[in-house]
Amino acid sequence: MNDIHLNTYLGQPIHITPTHRIQCSSCKKWVKKLFRMGCCYPCFYSSPLASPCIISPEKCQAHLGIGRDMEWETTHHLSPQIVYLSYTSHVKVGVTQASNIPSRWIDQGALNAIIVCETPNRYIAGCIEVLLKSYFHDKTFWKKMLCCAEPLSSLHESKREALSYLSDYSDYISSNDTDYTFSYPFVKQPTKITSSLSLDACDDFRDTLIGMKGQYLFFESGIVFNINKYIGHELSFHF
Repeated sequence: MNDIHLNTYLGQPIHITPTHRIQCSSCKKWVKKLFRMGCCYPCFYSSPLASPCIISPEKCQAHLGIGRDMEWETTHHLSPQIVYLSYTSHVKVGVTQASNIPSRWIDQGALNAIIVCETPNRYIAGCIEVLLKSYFHDKTFWKKMLCCAEPLSSLHESKREALSYLSDYSDYISSNDTDYTFSYPFVKQPTKITSSLSLDACDDFRDTLIGMKGQYLFFESGIVFNINKYIGHELSFHF
């Protein structure tokens, strides 16, 4: 399977059709339905890709030697993690593996991001996130994110506020104060967002691609398409 570099097709018509074939992200079997993280029903309960700590890092038990697949946990959760603030639809707090930076921020459509803490495992990062969720959002409002075009002037003030709550985690505070900024490719800025494309109700979609941000493709009609929603679904793209 070849990668598709969609930047090449900005400003051009695109034809998307679902084949109605669905593949589990974990076991790679062809199935009828997917659950969390693109997993089939058995893998939803057995694969580390769908373990509760993927959504809730504070539930990670890998540091105790407990996990669905300890080899996988060692690579992904007993490895350097970061707690960050990013500006998507607002300033939000999040956790990710250090090796996922900056792709994690780009994937969520962030315009700014700054590292708050660096930890040796996912559990500690999750505990810090839980504390900061009392003061910052932890979810992105997707419609507002899609309409935000300009980064904040700086996230340094937000980081200073976050640090004021972290006296119990002072050993993990990051000295990296870089305020990362991101821009996204558009041939023209959308004037409105009419709806999000559902391939469950549409077997054939044609429109002109005008931009990309995070997990979303923007089309000339005002429709957006959340690629991540269809993880594991086989789609046919024609240009």
